[in-house]
Amino acid sequence: MMDVWNVEAVYSLFGDGRLVYVGEGILGDCLYRHHRTDEFVGRWDSFSWVSPWSIDASGPTSAVVAWNATAPVTIDGKALIEAIETVVIRLTEPDGNRQNPSADKHITWLEQAVPDGHMTLEEKVDLLLEKMARLAAE
Repeated sequence: MMDVWNVEAVYSLFGDGRLVYVGEGILGDCLYRHHRTDEFVGRWDSFSWVSPWSIDASGPTSAVVAWNATAPVTIDGKALIEAIETVVIRLTEPDGNRQNPSADKHITWLEQAVPDGHMTLEEKVDLLLEKMARLAAE
């Protein structure tokens, strides 16, 4: 488990697979606000985020490491443009892009674990259809 609450990030909110909102800020604070108090409550069901913070997996548990804004930036123009393209494609998942760039040497991708008991909308519909079929057969 990794605590990413304090990560400064650009993030996207999705509802039913559609992009709902793109924002920036402290990830945990923003997601909490969108989940509890603002106009996006109930309008999103998943999110993606990107940040210059890095992942330290050298110890017994992984941790996020704050980005050092004063460190010199060593990236050329072409690499910067490719990184921006990758981030935009990954956050927005546009229908017209057939490939999903990885930029593996520059970006660490985190896959969020699905909480116990969580069911996707498709799984809920399948379960409901199974129950209806059983009831109809009785």
